[in-house]
Amino acid sequence: MRVLVVGSGGREHALCWKISASSLCDALYCAPGNPGIAAEATNVAIAATDIPGIVAFCTRLETFPLRGQQRDDLLSGLRTIGFEHRITIAFVVTTDAVLIEGIFYGGRDFEAAFQDER
Repeated sequence: MRVLVVGSGGREHALCWKISASSLCDALYCAPGNPGIAAEATNVAIAATDIPGIVAFCTRLETFPLRGQQRDDLLSGLRTIGFEHRITIAFVVTTDAVLIEGIFYGGRDFEAAFQDER
């Protein structure tokens, strides 16, 4: 289960601490979070009052395995996605996890990296 805690105070930190210990929790996020919460959860840069932003973030979590461009020509199940217009993230989604195959900066030729592995 993926969980989003909304807030940045002590109560939210306690919630994140307890939720992170659960075997039912696959991923834990906190919006906006704080540096202390970052030890337990991934802070998300969304204001606690930004309801449309929170809804959009949760919707993206629901469809995450379908995101990115399929690149089965390079590796079975491989997907790539751009981040901040300068980074390419290559990943494979399994039933249990998302495996990051590589993070490529500044237009680096990620295709060549996968062809070298063959």
